[in-house]
Amino acid sequence: MTDNQGDQGTSSPVTVSAQQDPAKLPDLIVSALTTSISGASITVKDTTKNQGLSPAPASTTAIYLSRNAILDGADTFLAGRPVGVLAAGGSSTFYTTVTIPDTTPPGTWYLIVVADGQLCCPPSSTTVTELNETNNTRSKSITVPGPDLLVSSFSASVAGSTITVKDTTKNQGGKPAGEFTTNYYLSKDSVYGTDDTPIGSRTILGLASGASSILSGTLTIPAGTPAGTYYIIARADGGGLNDSGVVAETLETNNARASRMITVN
Repeated sequence: MTDNQGDQGTSSPVTVSAQQDPAKLPDLIVSALTTSISGASITVKDTTKNQGLSPAPASTTAIYLSRNAILDGADTFLAGRPVGVLAAGGSSTFYTTVTIPDTTPPGTWYLIVVADGQLCCPPSSTTVTELNETNNTRSKSITVPGPDLLVSSFSASVAGSTITVKDTTKNQGGKPAGEFTTNYYLSKDSVYGTDDTPIGSRTILGLASGASSILSGTLTIPAGTPAGTYYIIARADGGGLNDSGVVAETLETNNARASRMITVN
């Protein structure tokens, strides 16, 4: 070719790339999520959908355990499942069984399911270029079971300075409890408080879910206790730092039970 100066020129190849219309990109979401818990196992049913206008290539839907409903790097990866190519408007429904880690404290947690996630751990990695990269997650709150210790029955009687007690300490939670103590207190009212006077305890080496421990024993009223009316309180999982117990429980406010009023002469 010649330019308009009349000189001989050279030509260079020109590459033209076709770009997809951004409005027609795929868009992966988790359109439905349900869970069911049995012990430490959770069955997760999710529907991953492509609500975009173009097919989505094969991807992964990932499941995380989180303290809140927001996905971040502190969340625990539980499982991932493959999702095949999804046509525009297409969806994939799947059941995945995941296991709650043994070290997870009982209480309220969240399962976060992520469309276009990973088969392992980086929660922010994606593989599909989408119309919207911020709508991939869906969460659902769950209750992680744990032991739940309480005194299910308790009686006390007084003869002189000796108190005879009988208590049944029970684990009504969904997981076993390790070693703990049931503590006894002398109280001016029927509600346990940190100002109540400790007068004894017994050690329970552990309780399976639904199991109970029954024991009868004697306690001694502390010398110098003023005459009057009192209550004896039995408290499962007493002791520990600041008398806060040593077992992480589903419910920490139901551990104590008071006897009938007794009279100290």
